[in-house]
Amino acid sequence: MLIYATTIQAQSLDSLVSLAIKNHPSMKVADLKIKQQELLRNSGFELEKTDFYYTGQALGYENDNDQHDFGVSQTFSLPKVYQAKNNLINAQIDLVKQEKKVTEIEIRKVVEVAYWQLIAVNEQVLNYQQLDATFQEFIAFAKLRVEVGEANPLELANIKNEYLRLNQTVLQIKKQRELKQRFLMFLIKKTNSINIENQAFQLLEINVLTKANMDNQPMIQYLQQQKVIAERQITIAENKLSPDFNVGYASQVFNGQAGLNLFQVGVSVPLFKKSQEKQIEATKLETAVISAKSEAEAFRLNLQFEQLIQEQYHIKYQLDGNSLLLKNLTETLPISKLAYENGEISYFEHLQLLKQIAETTTIEIQLKQQYNEAILNLKYLGF
Repeated sequence: MLIYATTIQAQSLDSLVSLAIKNHPSMKVADLKIKQQELLRNSGFELEKTDFYYTGQALGYENDNDQHDFGVSQTFSLPKVYQAKNNLINAQIDLVKQEKKVTEIEIRKVVEVAYWQLIAVNEQVLNYQQLDATFQEFIAFAKLRVEVGEANPLELANIKNEYLRLNQTVLQIKKQRELKQRFLMFLIKKTNSINIENQAFQLLEINVLTKANMDNQPMIQYLQQQKVIAERQITIAENKLSPDFNVGYASQVFNGQAGLNLFQVGVSVPLFKKSQEKQIEATKLETAVISAKSEAEAFRLNLQFEQLIQEQYHIKYQLDGNSLLLKNLTETLPISKLAYENGEISYFEHLQLLKQIAETTTIEIQLKQQYNEAILNLKYLGF
């Protein structure tokens, strides 16, 4: 189970997810399929067609008497047959509802991953903007050193070249932010930009997990519902071996006078069962196939779970080490700045520190995003 902090970010994310689900074409398809199946609810109780018949001279039948025969008959099955048909329809309705749930979860995952990717790349832009201010101070002091003759112009040129490279990196990251912004806008069918200025980049959290839980996994539930349908199809196949019944009424008219009035009752029994018995066995095998698919899917998900747990711990280990390094470098920065300004170290040493901070900060954000995506993958496995 994942635990998210109750913050503005989460609320904003929820609103984006709701918009994506509302506007996604696949959800409209899912709703239509449910509506289509709902129209069939209780239709399994409907009787077979009623037969009406007539024979007589009106149809060119030659007879010494003026004879007309009228009749009506109705075939019906045992109540369990109609109940089984209706149970199958209800199971099919539940299946399309579960299919909609799977689709919704897929959309949620795509939106949430895209959201945190956008937040991550925006965090990179903000960090480079802070580094830009540090470089500006560095350039200003180097320029002053050149003016008073304490440094040669090459020192200033090298610092400016590194600053230009920094600006080029910032432009690339801003372009990435624009593309990720457009992708998220496309997902939610929104034409104006998504405001993320107040959205802080954070690590997502997860409880300690020791094993996977299949009970809430959407795809497993979908396969289980398919198995329910297969089992109900077995019942329907078996019911075809049950007898059918028919009742009827017939009336005859001879020479304009009332003749015989008859009631009839009949039963139909399957004398030749071999073909239907094979159909029953085939339907039972379909249930076994779906069970095997469910087991295979559970195995795949458990394997993915174990891999993601290992990945999460590995990334967290790297992240902890990188965070400690970044903390030390950041604490060293004011000391290095003062030492450079006092002439205790060269511009090159201070420049190398700034470059290392920039690289380590980038790695920090990338590792955080990799960690978040591992957590999201765990979340959407349904564990």
